[in-house]
Amino acid sequence: MYRTKIIPFAVVAAMAIASSSVAFAGTDEAERSQEIAAVLKAQTSLSTAIAAAESESGGRALKIGYEKENGISVYEVKVFKDKSVFEVVVDPTTGKVIKTKAEGLYATISEWDDQDAFAKAAASPTTLVSAILAAEQKVGGKAVEAKVDDEDNGFQFKIEVAKDSAVYDVIVDIVSGKVLSVKADGVD
Repeated sequence: MYRTKIIPFAVVAAMAIASSSVAFAGTDEAERSQEIAAVLKAQTSLSTAIAAAESESGGRALKIGYEKENGISVYEVKVFKDKSVFEVVVDPTTGKVIKTKAEGLYATISEWDDQDAFAKAAASPTTLVSAILAAEQKVGGKAVEAKVDDEDNGFQFKIEVAKDSAVYDVIVDIVSGKVLSVKADGVD
């Protein structure tokens, strides 16, 4: 009798967990679609926002994304300067810097395991703006997110470019600035 009650309960619990995972995935996809649409409509491009962030901080941008901060849509640019990471927030409508703050030691270490490698990426001949422009030209779309990626074969730029109703992951060599690969987002 104990077994006949436990098994149906376990099945129901597993179904509830699976359906909540699907709901979260659907929510994440919807939020991502809204972010992409907002970046595509923004008056300020990623490249322009990076230029503002680098000018304000005196550092080198290695990541940019679209975020909601206190209910306000902003570009969040991670900039590296003097062995520190700074977050520069840029208004996507005006292109003006809203605020700049040091990420602090914990955030710097947690985001980048190897500060020396991060410094090498910051000193590379190819800038994030150059990588974005190469990716946009290759795909014929508009960049919606960009970063230095250290997961595959050393450092490279990973740029997400939207064109029509698709998003493409574009990998750009950090040294040469050449596009290495283009894949539809979600395709391995």
